[in-house]
Amino acid sequence: DALRALLATSVDWSNVSCRTALHAAARRGHTSCVSALLAAGAPVNETDCAGETALHAAASGRRTAHTNITRILLSASADSSIRNHRGKCALQLARGAVRSLLTEHVPSPPPPQPLYGFIE
Repeated sequence: DALRALLATSVDWSNVSCRTALHAAARRGHTSCVSALLAAGAPVNETDCAGETALHAAASGRRTAHTNITRILLSASADSSIRNHRGKCALQLARGAVRSLLTEHVPSPPPPQPLYGFIE
């Protein structure tokens, strides 16, 4: 019911951490919510205040649902090369089956970039 209400108003809703409904659904492993949000036009590559996308959220999950959500997000053109504010892409956060799936999609993570313009 809450999802229907959200879809009726705006799929661009975000909380104080800039996390959208898509971030929340991906992080919690709610496959059907992720699909419904994407079908309603939720932006797949929207970043939160930490620079993470829904793909980052799904990649760091451990359940089978997170693997399915990762597959759905990639099918919806999620950009697996986006780095969070710590310089990590989704592949670098991934575990288990999600890591295997992302490895097939991105053969290797992009090289690290210096943070804040400094060379490490």
